[in-house]
Amino acid sequence: MVQTKTINKGADDNFVTDAEKTVIGNTSGMNTGDETATRLGALIGGAEDATPNDTDFVATSLTAAGILKKITWTNVKAFLKTYFDTLYSTAVKATGAELDTGTDDAKFATAKATKDSHNVPNVAPSTDGKVLTSNGTDWVSEVPAGDATKLPLAGGTMTGDIQLGETDIKLDAVLSGDEKWSGIVIAVTLGSTVAQGEVCFLASDGKWDKNDGILDGTDTGFSKQLGICLVAGDDTDASEMLLYGKVRSAGFPPTFTVGAPVYLDDTAGNLVVSQPSTTNFAIRICGYAITATDLLFNPSNDYIVHS
Repeated sequence: MVQTKTINKGADDNFVTDAEKTVIGNTSGMNTGDETATRLGALIGGAEDATPNDTDFVATSLTAAGILKKITWTNVKAFLKTYFDTLYSTAVKATGAELDTGTDDAKFATAKATKDSHNVPNVAPSTDGKVLTSNGTDWVSEVPAGDATKLPLAGGTMTGDIQLGETDIKLDAVLSGDEKWSGIVIAVTLGSTVAQGEVCFLASDGKWDKNDGILDGTDTGFSKQLGICLVAGDDTDASEMLLYGKVRSAGFPPTFTVGAPVYLDDTAGNLVVSQPSTTNFAIRICGYAITATDLLFNPSNDYIVHS
């Protein structure tokens, strides 16, 4: 015969069901019974991970019912990308051809695009003295003297016209010494022995001879085209004449008065700073002093003969 016995429950006694026993068995020993925000924060902080994996879970906000939600790291990255895509534009590389047109300011230039662009020389630095020239499509490094179609800085002969825009041609600011000049020069043939710096005239035979200002029946050069000899020589020698420009010579008067005119002298080939006052002297201005030593040679087309 089976007997039953009633167990009386005290005020603090509770019975545990099988389901509750299972829960108690699954409870971690980490629980202390005082799981406050500080305690939970310490537990979470102690479980750090240097690099998140795509399959890791990240805790998010609580629901209205107070339930903590989770989301995978993969979904977090996807969400952030969608959000930041609305804030920033996607960077797009420009091509070399687009750099040539220069009309797209929304793209960035890479080193390759810069090299591919014809607006930027893509030739490597070469030997000193070479220059970059364009052939209409790309850039070429070459020696200027090696191309007869280009005028080198050292000078040469141009076959085409030069048309100045709204600009100028400047003479040398300061001449460096005697027998120096800066101006318009022509090649000539001498008709007699002429020293550098002497004033000459173009004779009827096409040659250039020394000039003076005496009207004695034999000298006529004072009324002709004047020039200053730049290369000394003898009869029939090739030379050069300055027709206009700045010039300094040891054969000039020792001191000029700045701004004052300079005249033909009675000594053939010379200049004088005082206006001639002798009978039969041709008075013709040959230029003006721009410094105590430099003459701006600019012969007047007019002259008078002192009576």
